[in-house]
Amino acid sequence: LQPSLIVLLAMRQLALDLIARAEPSLDNFVEGPNRELLSVLRAVAAGPHLPPRVHLWGEPGCGKTHLLRALATKPLGPASAPQEFASGTGDTVVAVDNCELLDDTQQIALFALFNRAAADPTIRIVTASRQAPLGLTDLRPELRTRLGSGLVIARSEEHTSELQSRFGILVCRLLL
Repeated sequence: LQPSLIVLLAMRQLALDLIARAEPSLDNFVEGPNRELLSVLRAVAAGPHLPPRVHLWGEPGCGKTHLLRALATKPLGPASAPQEFASGTGDTVVAVDNCELLDDTQQIALFALFNRAAADPTIRIVTASRQAPLGLTDLRPELRTRLGSGLVIARSEEHTSELQSRFGILVCRLLL
């Protein structure tokens, strides 16, 4: 091809936004075999119902962060200032991601939030980590017990494989 023809072809090519990112929500989450998990999180989001505390755990990429962002626009985590953990007020869901990476002051602040939530049932806390609370041996023992004091749910490995398969199919369709 001649350089002028390449420029002409490049000028006619349109950029298509094929992979527009939707805001995370419980409705656009692929539930797979985790229907009960979504039911619990919908109940948490609806208002001060049981369970007031939920801990999600599973491998990276299994959807924990998506679910936390669906419940709270900006989940707290290792990049959050300790004073941000004091933000839980009545009728809110406080989401905390990557609990295993929290530093000591953040762990103390999260522990204090759990104690406040025990006195105020309208504060709901949903946390996430790579392991079940008992396996988080680098955390303060009192925080570990708080993380495990509510409903603890493991994300299914089957679901991760299903998501990877669906993503592979989507990529193949886009390339064809």
